[in-house]
Amino acid sequence: MRFLRRSLLLCGLIAPPLFVAFVFAATLARRDYSSISIALSHLGDIEAPHAWVFNTGIALYGALVAIFAIGVYRKLGGGRRAVAVAAPLALYGLANIAIGAFKVDVLEGGGGHGLEHATHIAAARAAYLLAIAAMVGAVYALPSKNKLRWFSLAAAASMVVFGILFSSEQADSWNGVWQRGFIGTATAWVETVAVSLYRAQQRGRLTDFKAGA
Repeated sequence: MRFLRRSLLLCGLIAPPLFVAFVFAATLARRDYSSISIALSHLGDIEAPHAWVFNTGIALYGALVAIFAIGVYRKLGGGRRAVAVAAPLALYGLANIAIGAFKVDVLEGGGGHGLEHATHIAAARAAYLLAIAAMVGAVYALPSKNKLRWFSLAAAASMVVFGILFSSEQADSWNGVWQRGFIGTATAWVETVAVSLYRAQQRGRLTDFKAGA
């Protein structure tokens, strides 16, 4: 049982750096790609020469986060407050799996986007909103003395700011930077939560994280 509990938390520890490694590899594999102006999704679009690298990476990241959410629920002691964090976190993971499963189109000659593209975009938007929901859930669930509560609040605010910047920019701008801002914030938050819970378990101080404690 102890091994299972530790494994659930390890999924959260592994997921962010693994995702970053896949993104780095996918970027190197596509020489015509600009990290400044182009969204991450295009590393796995229908014309990307090695689209499987990015798509596999983000789907694997999502699967690990969804499993990690189970560990978060257990470590927060269950109940309504734990659900406020774990449920959107699990759905955020599932949304990332969908992002990897469905590719974006590249419009040429004024053509229209297909259903696969629309599904990818819907999953990406859902992932963004669910990440914020999980952070807000942590603010609600964690005791006020816990530093992770305030980090979650700052992370949620950062997500909103980067999201606004991303949505207000036009093509061939800094969209790649703004998107990496909120994606980076989300992955950093997942990693921080995982590290905090793992260390607390090792030190036998999980009561500091118990919902409503």
